[in-house]
Amino acid sequence: MNLEQKIFKKLLQVPKGQITTYGELSKAVGLKNGKIIDLENKLYQF
Repeated sequence: MNLEQKIFKKLLQVPKGQITTYGELSKAVGLKNGKIIDLENKLYQF
């Protein structure tokens, strides 16, 4: 499973009405620094 798939899988687990951040999602998929951005639908980790 690639990074994008992992993030979308976690995103689908967020309950309706609950707010999350890119930082929370990135930590949930195991990124050490907890930062990702989406530029034109391509995910980058920093």
